[in-house]
Amino acid sequence: MELFEYLEKRFGKANPEPVKKEKDLVEFSIPAPDFKLVFSLRPDGVFLKTDGEPAAVKDSVKWDDLLKKTANKDALLIAEVDLKGIKNLVSQKNANSMHSACFVNLRILSAALEMYAMDHDVELKTLDQKILQDLKYLNCELKCSAGGAYSLDGDKEVMCIVHGTVKKPTEASSASDHSISAQFRPFENVRLKISKTDAELATMINDKNLLEQWVAIGKQQLLAIRSMAENQMGQLPEVDRKKGLQMLDSIKIAADGMCLKISLVGLDEKTMISGVVGVAGVVSAIAIPNFAKARDNAREKSCRANCRVTTGALEMYEMDNVKPMETLDFGVLVEKQYLKSEPVCPDGGKYSLRREDNAINIDCSFHKAR
Repeated sequence: MELFEYLEKRFGKANPEPVKKEKDLVEFSIPAPDFKLVFSLRPDGVFLKTDGEPAAVKDSVKWDDLLKKTANKDALLIAEVDLKGIKNLVSQKNANSMHSACFVNLRILSAALEMYAMDHDVELKTLDQKILQDLKYLNCELKCSAGGAYSLDGDKEVMCIVHGTVKKPTEASSASDHSISAQFRPFENVRLKISKTDAELATMINDKNLLEQWVAIGKQQLLAIRSMAENQMGQLPEVDRKKGLQMLDSIKIAADGMCLKISLVGLDEKTMISGVVGVAGVVSAIAIPNFAKARDNAREKSCRANCRVTTGALEMYEMDNVKPMETLDFGVLVEKQYLKSEPVCPDGGKYSLRREDNAINIDCSFHKAR
């Protein structure tokens, strides 16, 4: 409470207001798209967790060794990011998106088979999308975004080998790690420890070959940076030149078990802090473009899924209604339950309807035509 009151006095009233305000606990509820986050200030630390998780005390074993390090009076900063937990959340969200898109496909295929049976007084014994396309019951071949194959089960229900049938769906929670971008799959966590005399950044990598490659590449880059810095520091005063080279020489890259570690050792406190800032800048220069690219790819994939779901919903609407929709009207599609809610492009793009050779196309103004 004392810390919270100090921060409010220093920076102004908190927005949103805390949901709990006690001597040993100040807690905020933070809404997120798929779940609620709880942010807590407690005497033993600062915590961020999803609503409904077990109390932090039950998870203390996981963080036990990290918490012990915080007792060190020389410690300036101790932090850990659980990348595995983040990957699980992303994987779950991707799985749910694929699940929804696949179910739209299952319903479209079921409707196409029913129309075929009504027109020909006989049911197709096997699911043949080419026949349905040739006879204009389908505009194009439908594919599961998770790679599942479509067929008919013993009850003549359209099924996906990954997602099941409309009546008997498989759990969307069986998220695959393959829905995570390949460059992020091997990383389990990131730890940062900064004290007055040393600093260490470590990340656990579950692929030994990749770990060895990163260590080798890191050492090569470090040698190249030192050589370049030595040339560029040639005109600096000797004291500053030695200080800069000493800082570079204090950076060590090595494998420790399954961890990649970047360390700063043997520096005084002032140099240590400036060194950490410099290393952070180098790491950011390498990592941020990759993270930005991965983020943009994820947003584009999400938008593509929205376009596929909307296309399926519109095809179902036009099967049930004689008059085709002239302009895309999400209100009608949601009201008549062809969509649960209006899809939103993560980059703020607007969706529109485009017809080409009797095919329905949904375009996004930001990500262009899908």
